[in-house]
Amino acid sequence: MNRETTMRKCHANAFRRWVVAAFVVVAVGAGVAQSQPQAAPSLGELARQARAQKQPANQDDSSSNRAQALAEELEHNQDDAGAPDGFKTYNAGDYKLRVPGPFTVAGHDDSGVVLNTAYRDGARSMVMIGSPVLFSGTNNDEGFEDFAARFAGTYSSSPGCTKTSVGGHGAYQCALSKATLLGKEVSGNAMFVRGAKSIYPVLCVAPSESYARDAYNRNPSNYNLRKAAARAMQRDDQSTRNAWQTCDAILKSIVLKEDVAKSH
Repeated sequence: MNRETTMRKCHANAFRRWVVAAFVVVAVGAGVAQSQPQAAPSLGELARQARAQKQPANQDDSSSNRAQALAEELEHNQDDAGAPDGFKTYNAGDYKLRVPGPFTVAGHDDSGVVLNTAYRDGARSMVMIGSPVLFSGTNNDEGFEDFAARFAGTYSSSPGCTKTSVGGHGAYQCALSKATLLGKEVSGNAMFVRGAKSIYPVLCVAPSESYARDAYNRNPSNYNLRKAAARAMQRDDQSTRNAWQTCDAILKSIVLKEDVAKSH
């Protein structure tokens, strides 16, 4: 009797364990089945939701970009008003200047970005748009002149600097002969304009390498070749002079941002 009772209890316990296990499996399966559609929407649905969420922001960004582009275009048009024919405004951030356009970026050196201008009067100039240099010197010109000479000396071995002014600001202009910019032999001028707290350096030069001069000097006994080379040298010299004239206009067009802020 005890043995039979014990067997029935064992079978009952086994049956309960099976029922509990089956219930757990069914319950878990039902929970997964109910939660799966909500927790894991399809990729297509996710994509539609993302597009719906981003569309207003993208539209706002697009409108903002168009407004910014229009503002910049209006600013450029205002800046270019009254500029010499063919000149475009280059905004360096802390100052602006006018350069024959369309201009292109030729490269960068330690002091700033270098532009190739468009051809004007058969000549192309190179313009180094220098980064502002904080200047803590006194108000006398001695320290300013020394700074200009040292800076220009990194491009030319013997720059000659003279005092001048640009836009009502004190400035020094340094002549550069047999100078080097981006590995090219050039000649022209460096302008240093002094603002309230910084000095703004700008170089404007023309290539001075002359293949015609080299040909003239290498062929002393070839009359026809030397004659052709001499004519080419004259054209090169005229082109260089034209580039220097353009450089004069570029360097005189410098306007500091601090002056623009004062006028508003």
